[in-house]
Amino acid sequence: MQPFRKKEPDALRRAELAKIHCAAKAMGLDDETYRAMLLKITGKDSSAKLDARQRGAVLDELRRLGFRSPATLDPNQRPGEPQERLALALWRDLAELGVLDDPSQAGLRRFAKRTCGIDSLHWADALAMNKVIEGLKAWRAREHARAVAVEQ
Repeated sequence: MQPFRKKEPDALRRAELAKIHCAAKAMGLDDETYRAMLLKITGKDSSAKLDARQRGAVLDELRRLGFRSPATLDPNQRPGEPQERLALALWRDLAELGVLDDPSQAGLRRFAKRTCGIDSLHWADALAMNKVIEGLKAWRAREHARAVAVEQ
């Protein structure tokens, strides 16, 4: 497994904009509806004008409206697999922010061990996975807030 590298701010911006556009297209939003949604959430009518916090808010709204990545819709997955993938995605986000000492999956396993005492995400029940995921989400929110504060 290759180590995660922190994305440059411009690369992160492009990736977030691509996610926004892919989600809008997958949901079948026409241009008028898409721009109205942007205006309602951010006060801006173009995703190119959004800062990091606003891009995150738009992505959160698209998820709330029902957008799901095609990877989360696989019918052949184990029951805990979507939560494992979410934990890994959150871990990768933290790695891209450059806040992890060990951005590998072994680092995530150590985090899970400290958080809820499990040695492997494969063995975690829903309650343990929720604890890991909520811990990662809180950490990511703190780091995003710091990044936005530095950006301004």
